[in-house]
Amino acid sequence: MSCSGYFCPFSVSAKERIIGPERAESRPPYQEGNPRTSPTTHQRLPVCIPPRHFRRAAGDRRTRALVADGAHDTARAFGAESESIMRMTAQRLRATSGPRDTATTTSFSAADAGMLLLRLAVGLLLAAHGAQKLFGLFGGPGLSATGKSFAGMGYRPGDFFAGLAGASEFLGGLGLAVGLLTPLAAAAVVGVMINAMATTAPNGLWAEKGGMEYPLCLAVAAIAIAAVGPGLLSLDRPFRWRYGGWVPAAVALLLGGIGAAIVLALKA
Repeated sequence: MSCSGYFCPFSVSAKERIIGPERAESRPPYQEGNPRTSPTTHQRLPVCIPPRHFRRAAGDRRTRALVADGAHDTARAFGAESESIMRMTAQRLRATSGPRDTATTTSFSAADAGMLLLRLAVGLLLAAHGAQKLFGLFGGPGLSATGKSFAGMGYRPGDFFAGLAGASEFLGGLGLAVGLLTPLAAAAVVGVMINAMATTAPNGLWAEKGGMEYPLCLAVAAIAIAAVGPGLLSLDRPFRWRYGGWVPAAVALLLGGIGAAIVLALKA
């Protein structure tokens, strides 16, 4: 079978482009009566039957193309299925991980209740001490008498430093009690307690000898509350530090330490 009047993909020129001119020129020897081997036929009409190696090469290319297309389809299907599985797994984890995933959950744990008790005890006691210094409540001496006592310890002017200590205890204690801006409230408490420890350190550790036991416990409790976080039963519930972490604890410790160092430097 041969082609005439149009381009045949299996013509000599096409074969030369595919298998090379050297192999394309290798024709069977001339046989009389065989039009396929006639020189005039070769010149006039290209042979339309491809050689076996050409059919095999074309089949190999088609096979490779089909395999590649199938591999791509399989990869796309596998990727979509994997993404779907990962999405469903994440949804199940969020659904079963408890109240710590969202700030709008209504349930709370025993840890939240325990943290509330600790915050109320530490915070309200500190707020009461601040009220004694500032307002003379709960049998306290008030600002004037507290200022004289501070001036006797080297904090001059006494009224200013007494007011600063009383405000830090009062506001910091209330912040811890209600769980509002907990890292900053803990920093205020830590700053006051460091100054108290610096004043009572010459008397040793124990409180019955006028030592630093009580302010040390309050400072450690404030840092621990900031590190653990106020929990769900607090006004810090919408914020990310409601469950504490290294950053809130570092803020409480660093800001409290810087404030205490400034006050001690002014005292000296």
